[in-house]
Amino acid sequence: GPHGQLVALCNIGLCHSRLGDFTRAIAYAQQALQLAIDLKSPESQCVVVGNLALASGELGDWDTARACMDKHLQLARDLHNVQAESLACYHLGQIANKHGNFEDASRFFEEARRIATMAGERGMLKLINCSIGVANGNMRMAEYMRQLVAPEY
Repeated sequence: GPHGQLVALCNIGLCHSRLGDFTRAIAYAQQALQLAIDLKSPESQCVVVGNLALASGELGDWDTARACMDKHLQLARDLHNVQAESLACYHLGQIANKHGNFEDASRFFEEARRIATMAGERGMLKLINCSIGVANGNMRMAEYMRQLVAPEY
């Protein structure tokens, strides 16, 4: 039935992602998303838009990655899925960091840390704390670079 088809599309998409064929992964994820919407399954939509976000990011399509990760976060919150919520904030932080939006990155990482702490997600906390260090380092570096190039009066 359609549920089996949805699972198959997700799995095929993930296989293509693992093989580094992100264009094909996205094509399968888009089919899976349409099916998840048709089935009115927010759990499936949550998983699929997360996969879409990651594959889009791998191709450097950051607008799609951010839009999909925002939707993933919204669905995770609606579903009270704290692991997915924390991970979504973490990925949004990574996207912001890649764009040089270090303040946004820091805010997302702090939010991810807050959620992971409440959920008792120890493995997640290690990952996030490391990323907070990187984002804060980037912020300081950006500030340092601005001072270096500041005009002298």
